[in-house]
Amino acid sequence: MLSARRVYQLSGLVGLLVTAVLGYQAARLPYYTRIGPGPGFFPRWLCAILALLSLVILVRATRSRDAAAAGIELPDRPAALRIVGVGVALFAVAFATTTLGFRLTMLTFYLVVIGMLGRWRWIETPVLAVLGSFAAYYILVEWLKLPLPVGVLGF
Repeated sequence: MLSARRVYQLSGLVGLLVTAVLGYQAARLPYYTRIGPGPGFFPRWLCAILALLSLVILVRATRSRDAAAAGIELPDRPAALRIVGVGVALFAVAFATTTLGFRLTMLTFYLVVIGMLGRWRWIETPVLAVLGSFAAYYILVEWLKLPLPVGVLGF
């Protein structure tokens, strides 16, 4: 089993890796336009903040003997698998939304994540998943006029 110190070091490294990937993408967007901050302004600053926080976690875990951090209980194997599963589901949403569309992707996401977390109720879960996907789409598209992807099936 990994020690708390090693887990913090790994989380700092993962944060730096995520920052590198997102920072590369953000660097391709214009930072500033003639009317003000461009689409790359906030992502670059958020990446800088994430990188700084990841470095702080990495340095503290490596250099200090923080007794409070050592006393934190790490999740057991099933809980760690659920955490990784939710992370994988979030990445799958990012890739599936353009193909399946917002509504079907989010419907699937809600059903899968609720099932992974062990909170499945045979009436409540499908109703909440439908509301979370189709009602959210309606609110975002019709009221807020945000363009959301429609998939190959028209959803």
